[in-house]
Amino acid sequence: MKNKLFKIIVLLFILIIVSCNNQTPGSSDFVGSKGLNFYFDINAPPTQLYEDSKFSARILVENVGVSDVDNAAYALGFEEQYVQFSKNTGLFSLFGKNLEHPYGDQTQVLLDGEIKNLGVQLEGLTTTLSFSVCYPYQTQSEVITCIDTNPMSKSKKSCQVSEHFLSGGQGAPIGVTKVVPRMVVTGKGVKPQYEITVKNLDLGEIISEDYVNSYCIGKSVPSDAYNVIDVEVFLHKTNNREKLSCTKKKLVLKDNSDTFFCEFEREIPKIEGTYPAPLIIKLNYGYAQTITKKVRIQSKN
Repeated sequence: MKNKLFKIIVLLFILIIVSCNNQTPGSSDFVGSKGLNFYFDINAPPTQLYEDSKFSARILVENVGVSDVDNAAYALGFEEQYVQFSKNTGLFSLFGKNLEHPYGDQTQVLLDGEIKNLGVQLEGLTTTLSFSVCYPYQTQSEVITCIDTNPMSKSKKSCQVSEHFLSGGQGAPIGVTKVVPRMVVTGKGVKPQYEITVKNLDLGEIISEDYVNSYCIGKSVPSDAYNVIDVEVFLHKTNNREKLSCTKKKLVLKDNSDTFFCEFEREIPKIEGTYPAPLIIKLNYGYAQTITKKVRIQSKN
């Protein structure tokens, strides 16, 4: 009787957690595989410019993911032989999607430039403007897993231990795509273990949070700062959240993916039975993306 009552209390608690979590970024209400999205204004700059003339470059930047962005860096690249800008780098912050702002925050970057004189040898040429954004971001994935303290038992249970395949992303460019739980039998219960796969779901480059802004403005970045993701994994159990011990605290993605293993360090006694429990995976990283626009420069002669 006490065991059944315990299961009922745990199930009610899990339902409350899931209900609350569905109201926050990182839940299934906020999906997608992008963080920041940005593009050049179609008319700023126009596709054709003339030598010895001034113009503006306008770039719209929007946070289409769920993580807030603080002090993101941008840099405009150009051929100094033909174009000059009074300013081409800066910082900005944007909040992510939430219940009050389901579309996220946005801003625009306006930069004033000038086309240099082409000289008598050139009638015209095509040059390329590049705009790069580098920003810290976070992915949070919440998976309702099953804790089975007696996996050898064939009796009817409230949930089944099974693999989880996650598609559509978690509102960020880096996503958890697969979680494989295992109940490792111990002396008087089990220790849950999880195999977790993470992938780069967008086209940008992953850089350690410590160096992501340096990368954007052309400062030196050590080779071991690329493709690095900091990871933390927690298991919600009854009224607390416990951190798991993982084989990697920092992931290094190769071919845009990596797999690691985490274990709940304490033994969960058999008397607790079978019940669902949220597994929370937090990934912190820097992300860099670049867009380009070709512009034709024409001589006035």
